[in-house]
Amino acid sequence: MKNLLILFSLFIVCHNSSGQEDRDSLIRQLEWSLIKIDSFTSHKTNKIILIKDRLKSTSSLEDRYRLTKMLSKEYQAYRYDSALKYASRRISLALDIEDEQEIFEAKLDNIFVLRSGGLFKEALDSLKSIDISILNDSSRIGFLEESARTYLNLTDYIGDNFYSPIYRQNGIDSLKKALQFLNITQAQYSWITGSLAEADWAPEAIKDSYKYLLHNFRLTKHELARANNSIGQSYWSVGDEEIAELYFIKAAIYDIHSNTKETVALMNLSTLLFRKGETERAYNFIQQAAEDASFYGSKQRKLQVAQILPEIEAYRQAEIKYKNNQLLFITLVLLGVGIIIAFFLFTIYRQNKKLKTARKELANSNTKLVAANDELLESNKIKEEYIVYSFDKEAQHLKKLEMVSRSINRKLLDRKFDDIHSIIDSLQLKDKTANFYKDLDHVFLSIFPHFLESFNTFFEPEDQFLIKDSNQLPSEIRIFALMRLGIRDYEKIAGILNYSLRTIYNYKNKVKSKSILPNDEFDNAVMNIKALSIS
Repeated sequence: MKNLLILFSLFIVCHNSSGQEDRDSLIRQLEWSLIKIDSFTSHKTNKIILIKDRLKSTSSLEDRYRLTKMLSKEYQAYRYDSALKYASRRISLALDIEDEQEIFEAKLDNIFVLRSGGLFKEALDSLKSIDISILNDSSRIGFLEESARTYLNLTDYIGDNFYSPIYRQNGIDSLKKALQFLNITQAQYSWITGSLAEADWAPEAIKDSYKYLLHNFRLTKHELARANNSIGQSYWSVGDEEIAELYFIKAAIYDIHSNTKETVALMNLSTLLFRKGETERAYNFIQQAAEDASFYGSKQRKLQVAQILPEIEAYRQAEIKYKNNQLLFITLVLLGVGIIIAFFLFTIYRQNKKLKTARKELANSNTKLVAANDELLESNKIKEEYIVYSFDKEAQHLKKLEMVSRSINRKLLDRKFDDIHSIIDSLQLKDKTANFYKDLDHVFLSIFPHFLESFNTFFEPEDQFLIKDSNQLPSEIRIFALMRLGIRDYEKIAGILNYSLRTIYNYKNKVKSKSILPNDEFDNAVMNIKALSIS
């Protein structure tokens, strides 16, 4: 699946390079490639693991050299420390197999890694250790080309006015010597003429050499990236940034697809985009370039990225701050406009509210009068019932007290003190208390005959209350009955029912805890239970 993904990606890039140059399309392809970069890296990693496994399982010196050579090539532009490690091992194994050509090629690969990592002194020392007189023409071309690249890279690295011209001329001389061994029809001839044009900084010659390579030879992905980047730099040097950008984009795409971490295309593209004002995109690309440089591990490349990244980051932060300030200003303006609109809407609303209030007050007055009248009638009904009940009970009580008083006086006169106890016992105070509760329940239910039925709607069926004795309320319900009569003082309720205040609270909380109503709505629900029709 990963192989198909990579092949499909390369087809898109190659197709675009031969068709119309569409900047937006290329940018989308690059951004897509960056999203899929882990897939390409995973493919590369799996390939390296496979070679390492084969290396571990072989004891043949020739096979060990061949597999080490493969690992050295895989790591060359991918990971610096590993590339250096396997390049050194390759030299040792080449010496073991005593193959002069392989020894030379191993040293040349090691020089490539050394200069890629910025170890120019070591690279030059290695070049001096090679006896060029014993090399064949093909090897001599490779030697001269690597020598030239080392001197030219060193020229860019030093960048002074004393040593740089000397190293630059050494590089040019090496390239010119290499051309003497090549035919104009060979791909390597165009690579060297392109490098020579870059050293002489001849933009038109750079374009001609590398475009000739692109159109006439089948190049690897890494070579395609290198050629496109060089063409892009030539256009950039003469101020043609739009075309330069297209070539940098293609070079960056090929670098990603070839898993090249030792690259400058994405860094060049980031710098160009930054100067064009595309700060956000430039920042995203330079971040990836920084990750690539860190992954590869070359101090030289990290330093190059570090020179650009802070500038882009600082400008990006300033741009974000500016946009945030603009957004804040627009927000404040909109807020001000909103406040003004809200003020006018509030004024209109207030005028309309006054008109509605005037209408509602008339309706509310009638409603309140009706409600007040109903409450007054209910209150009068309760008072009438309990006044009649109270007068009747009071008369019976006074009559009884008068009879008891006379009996006690007679017993006192007759000095029959023991008989006084029998008189007190005859009062039957416990029975009278029970009768008091019974009478209280009777009068209450005559006013609120549906009280218990309504009260039970506040509970689940299994928690509802029943009247066990005829017309007698459960003790807990009697508390709420007194509340419905208008007695809200719990101390008075405790006195009437002959309970402690704590008992009242315990009963009340116990009942409310079983209710399906919220605690803060329970008391109001009780007070809304209607009395017998009083119309």
